[in-house]
Amino acid sequence: MDINILEWVGYAASLLVLISLLMSSIIKLRWINMIGSGIFCVYGFLIGSIPVGIMNGGIVIINIIYLIKIFSSNEYFKLITLYPNSEYFLYFMDFYRKDMQKYFPERNLKVDSDNFGFYILRDVIPAGIFMAKKVDEKTLDIKIDYAIPAYRDFKIANQQRP
Repeated sequence: MDINILEWVGYAASLLVLISLLMSSIIKLRWINMIGSGIFCVYGFLIGSIPVGIMNGGIVIINIIYLIKIFSSNEYFKLITLYPNSEYFLYFMDFYRKDMQKYFPERNLKVDSDNFGFYILRDVIPAGIFMAKKVDEKTLDIKIDYAIPAYRDFKIANQQRP
């Protein structure tokens, strides 16, 4: 079986697109898919398959648009004190309990009054919660640092650069 270098380029592009679909991070998915589709675009034009080249070029453009959207959006962030016995908090914990246990399996997700916490709001929508217990003046024992599934891999807070 004689496989030329151009076929290997097509296989590599296919493999990258396949790998991109395995990513749980939407940002990684977009980057890897964009690279795979870019290679596929070039491959399509090199073998004379205009539809393959054009379609994958379109996929590259779509990935670029979404990555620009992810990295350039300006959101409003706010921290609101979390009260462990509030009706909303109990509902929030019950609603996301199974998902939280995937990330905090060893943690007892029951919250007591020794902990303090915040809802992390993104554009006035709860995007996650943060709960900790103060150990001493310089140390926090983080109990929960959780982002709801809809906001994972997106920013849920402003980044401060040093």
